[in-house]
Parts: sequence; C-alpha cells; structure tokens
Amino acid sequence: MPSIKPGTHAPLRLGALLVRHGLSQGELAEAIRQPNGRPLSRVAMNMLINHGVWPVVTPREEIIRVTETMLREAGVDDDELVDIWEIDPANPAHMGNPAKHRAYANTHRPRAIEESETREMLHPATKKHFGLSRDPFKTTS
Repeated sequence: MPSIKPGTHAPLRLGALLVRHGLSQGELAEAIRQPNGRPLSRVAMNMLINHGVWPVVTPREEIIRVTETMLREAGVDDDELVDIWEIDPANPAHMGNPAKHRAYANTHRPRAIEESETREMLHPATKKHFGLSRDPFKTTS
C-alpha cells in the first residue's frame, strides 16, 4: 500500500516511470474503471500522479492493481514497480516550494473609459425590434 499522507500534494514516481517507458497518463486513465463502469478521467489521473491526490470514488486498490498490470504488460520490470507509489524527490515541480523569484506587480493599468467623441447610434429598425422607446446610450441627468 502506498505511504502517501493525505494532503501531501507531491508528485509520485509513477509519473517519471510513465515518461521513461513512453506511456501516457491518458492511456492509464482509460484502463482504470470507476465503479460506474466509466474510465477514470484524465484529470483524476493527473491529480494522482502530479499531486498525490487519490480519487475518492475509485478504490485505491483497483487503481494500483490495474496500473501495475498495465505497466508489466508494457515491459516494465518488477524492480521498477517497487516504489512507483512513493513521492518523487527528484521532481520538486509540484511540491509546494516557494517561488524562486518575486512576482511582477501588475504594470498594466487600463485607461479610464472615456466617452467616445462620436456617439453610438441605433438604427430605428433596431430600436423597434428590441422595443426601445429611447436611446439606451443617452444618459439622463
């Protein structure tokens, strides 16, 4: 059984193994069936592999069994399967490390919306079609 603590949100070694063997998360997700018979979503598989968040509905044991069976069929040695459910310390990408740079301040400041020099006009047929009795662009003061 995997030793991931709930809320760890760290990538699993499974992700690197899939990359090394040319397998996709989508293929793996398609092979795993939820209790309702539908395949596991790619998002759920991505959350498991990249963040260590297990799907709530699909049994963990089923995910492990199908994944390891698929990997063996793809030619992955049993030696490589030993620690695929452990956190991957070589992949700090999603481990919640603080940013190494300071975020830029919002330098884009939108201009104040200025009233156009040319007035917007509605065609009389448009006003009639929408049941407008007055010009909606004219402000009443």
